[in-house]
Amino acid sequence: KMVRASQYYPSLISIVNHSLRFLPAFAQMRRAIAEGFLGTEKDLTVCDVRVQMGSLLHDVYDWLCDDTMGGGVLTLVGSHVIDLVSHLLSQRAVKVHGVVRTFTKQNENINGIRNISSPDFCSFQMEMSRGTLVTVTLNNHLPGQFHQEVLICGKGHLVVRGGDLYGMKIGAPKEEVIYLDVEDLQK
Repeated sequence: KMVRASQYYPSLISIVNHSLRFLPAFAQMRRAIAEGFLGTEKDLTVCDVRVQMGSLLHDVYDWLCDDTMGGGVLTLVGSHVIDLVSHLLSQRAVKVHGVVRTFTKQNENINGIRNISSPDFCSFQMEMSRGTLVTVTLNNHLPGQFHQEVLICGKGHLVVRGGDLYGMKIGAPKEEVIYLDVEDLQK
């Protein structure tokens, strides 16, 4: 659709921005996977992603409040997570199922005739092309906080918490720090 739209409107600039894959912790995670930290590609069994954050809405009703206009946690965050998981695992989704819900239909600023229809909770599962199972939970019911965890299991596990990467091989006594981010993502 975007290619056809760009041909029809040649002066329109369209960008697809999936930047999570370029964050240092995820670049290090991909490198560790490629170097066999978790075994071979067929050893990758499970990926669990949890993102919890505050509301994505502004103080007035706008496109972020409307699911048909592209608002909601699945569109705004889920697309980036799907890209990240595909990039880290070097696999594509072959089966997907999930649940999307809008629990907050009004708030103190948006409470008139229009209701919020953009989803604020999403949970989905993907079966990837080489059999890895992925579970993703996206939730924006945590005001003022942001928590992100991406866990990949194989012959051990790799986990990004915030901006830091930890890993543990099977039989190791404890997790090891692989990468510590110098930026505090909680600020």
